Amino acid sequence: MDRLVQCGRHTIGWDQVELVAGYIIMETAFSKNYGFSQTHCWWAAIVSTERIRQPRNWLFMLYLASNFSSTDTRDAIYGLLGLIELSGGGLEPDYSKSPMEVYQDSVREALIQFQRTDVLLYATGNETPSWAPRWNRPMLFRNPFRFGKSLPWKPAGDSKPIWHIDSNSNVLSLHGFVIGSIQLVEQYNESYFSNAMIDSNKGKNDLTQSWGQILSTLNKGNTKTPFTDTMLAAIATSLAFGLDEASNPCDGRLLMRNFVAYLKLVLDEDTYNKFIPLEVSEESAQANGHVFGKPVWDFKYPDSSIFTTDGGLVGCCVSTTMPGDVVSVAFGSTYPFVLRPDGEKYLLKGYAFVHGTMHGEQCRPEGRVMKIH
Repeated sequence: MDRLVQCGRHTIGWDQVELVAGYIIMETAFSKNYGFSQTHCWWAAIVSTERIRQPRNWLFMLYLASNFSSTDTRDAIYGLLGLIELSGGGLEPDYSKSPMEVYQDSVREALIQFQRTDVLLYATGNETPSWAPRWNRPMLFRNPFRFGKSLPWKPAGDSKPIWHIDSNSNVLSLHGFVIGSIQLVEQYNESYFSNAMIDSNKGKNDLTQSWGQILSTLNKGNTKTPFTDTMLAAIATSLAFGLDEASNPCDGRLLMRNFVAYLKLVLDEDTYNKFIPLEVSEESAQANGHVFGKPVWDFKYPDSSIFTTDGGLVGCCVSTTMPGDVVSVAFGSTYPFVLRPDGEKYLLKGYAFVHGTMHGEQCRPEGRVMKIH
């Protein structure tokens, strides 16, 4: 079935919309000059026509639709029910429910249908309860799953989620395990990797300061300066969430070389030489610093954070974190989650890529219960 767009009296094929949207978004100067930077239509340029015709994951559809508004915020879900297939009846329209009840229903339905915890990836850490995504708010996340690609990460192995939702207390109980607590942390922003920032004098000055601070903080846990190639690979892989500029899983050594080439572009010579060993610099001489951390769009992204744990693991979270936050892995998850202790319960702050955990290296079958509110 062809997808058509009705614009006034004109009927336009989706392929044409895709082509125009692609130019608008990819050509950043045009996008800024003509006011398209805030249209949030980047998805039209990267979602293939075939995937629009046959959406396999309704979470991805809700994610895309979050960039648009509805008069009734419950219709961020109910308005799309005719386009998605559900295995259960947990999302039948019921306008006697509050928007928050409807959004909590989406979590319950997704946990049942997909047998994964991926629905929690869409929570931004600013909700109440913290585990229920707000589907009526634009979700401008980093690149790990915004393209809807299936990725090979299995930090909890081939396990299935074990969960319970207490509707009275709005508490989600998840079984999983803790891999550490955050010890050192610095904020950064995805815009740090944009060419507009790298290639401008002001942007480069800001990046020199920011990366000098980030690298200094990460180096507090090391006895060696400059960094070892192993540490640089862990930092680079975490910052890139294990992906190249096309959002495909990538070799950590290649990511390290591109990251070092990126640092060569943005750091002053003294700072670069302080943290980057000569042999790694020479190895990275032909790498491309402009592709590291891509893709990046002309949006105002929420701040992210890079951290090390008390066990020496390096990771990045899509939101800001702080020392003492707990890095945990729920059974049936694609990414670890960062939880903030709050009394006897936790607040979900966001998901993370943690180097050395994404293929089940830290998996512990015994598990524990984490209550999130």
